[in-house]
Amino acid sequence: MNRFLIFSLTTCCLLLPWSRFASADEAKPTKEAAIKVLAAFASALEANDVEKAWKYLYISAKIKDQEMKIKEDFKKRLPKILQSDISKKGVEILAKKGKWGKLPEIVGEKEAQGLTKMVGLTASSCFGLFATARGGAAFYWTGKEWRLIYFNNIAHLAGNPKLH
Repeated sequence: MNRFLIFSLTTCCLLLPWSRFASADEAKPTKEAAIKVLAAFASALEANDVEKAWKYLYISAKIKDQEMKIKEDFKKRLPKILQSDISKKGVEILAKKGKWGKLPEIVGEKEAQGLTKMVGLTASSCFGLFATARGGAAFYWTGKEWRLIYFNNIAHLAGNPKLH
């Protein structure tokens, strides 16, 4: 019995550090994690929960002082946003058919700089998932989680027969 206890403790001590490495991998910026954020964002918006959806967005220090006004404008435009810009079905199509990678590699350097300049980030620090030239999303990895910096025409992807 004593040997079993020693073996168990030794095994436990050897495996614990490996379990930390495994959980650290889960915090890496992956396409799958970005898609989960985009899907949660779409679900929150479809439920008219702008407060919950807002937590998935990257809010630049440049606009912090205007955030409340921007959020109110966003709420007013929500029906139009859901009609063309984001939907759960569109996110499903984007997840299957979209091209993923560093933002400049996906949309080109000039376009990437335009998208990221608005939020005060560098193009090389962001990632993109796009199924068409303007149908997709851009993300920023904070070091802990994905934040959405751009989304456009994702709802229209569901109606595009070329993507089915």
